[in-house]
Amino acid sequence: MLLKSNLEKKDCMVDQVYDDKSSFLKTRQFDYSPVTLDAATPYQDEITLCSKIKK
Repeated sequence: MLLKSNLEKKDCMVDQVYDDKSSFLKTRQFDYSPVTLDAATPYQDEITLCSKIKK
């Protein structure tokens, strides 16, 4: 929440999701730059999720 708030103060557009499935689907719908992941992503480790997003 703190990162989101600070980015929005700098006029960045921010989308926030709360699980790996939603994260993956969002990255398929939109072209994000950059993508930031929480180390405590539910359901899947962040390395596996990054690999899926990168493909």
